Amino acid sequence: MQKMDRKYYMANPALDQQVADVRRRIRLAMNGVVAEHMTSHGVVYRQNYGVSVLSLREIARRYEKNHDLAQRLWTLGIRETMILATLLEPEQTCSLDDARRWVADFHQIELVEQACMNLFSKMPRARELCMDLLDADDDWSRVTAFTLSARIYASLTDEEAGLLLRKGMEWSATDNYFLYKAIALSLASISRRGRETADRVVAELQQLKGSSLTGQRYIVHEVEEEVSFLDFL
Repeated sequence: MQKMDRKYYMANPALDQQVADVRRRIRLAMNGVVAEHMTSHGVVYRQNYGVSVLSLREIARRYEKNHDLAQRLWTLGIRETMILATLLEPEQTCSLDDARRWVADFHQIELVEQACMNLFSKMPRARELCMDLLDADDDWSRVTAFTLSARIYASLTDEEAGLLLRKGMEWSATDNYFLYKAIALSLASISRRGRETADRVVAELQQLKGSSLTGQRYIVHEVEEEVSFLDFL
């Protein structure tokens, strides 16, 4: 279930017009077949027009990045407006509190991936956000932390990379498909930091070898495939 609270804003005719224009462009690009296909596969939003991400990027290019516009679009709770919000929120001034509020609304992996790619990974405090989310006690925050770490792995400190490895091992027994996939992606990405780090990750994963748990087998396989590709083994 989506946890988003409805918010009310001061009247702003210019922003109201932009929001109306955005919604019009979304309706013009809507694809009902895609929306129905997504719903039938469990990808459920409050409202979904089935607009492709490529089309949403084209729509976003028509507007200047604007915090107030992005916040209004996010609050609508529509798949397309939420993705557009991640494209239109100014990354240089996006606060940690704003990012945390958006994470609290995450209910689909698509939102996690789009927010991490379009916004969170470009924030000046991306590492701090990653570590903060890693310390949360809900799965969507954890999924976001590991997904974000895979995009900013090169800027992480050794201590931060080590913490991700420890948390990844701790939560590797999860049956949450999105969480163990995000852990695998994170640890595979962290392995790219160099042979020493890769050796450390592979050594830690030895204790998961032969596990009967799907998630742990998946993590081991994905990381070993990545390390093998990097020729660190």
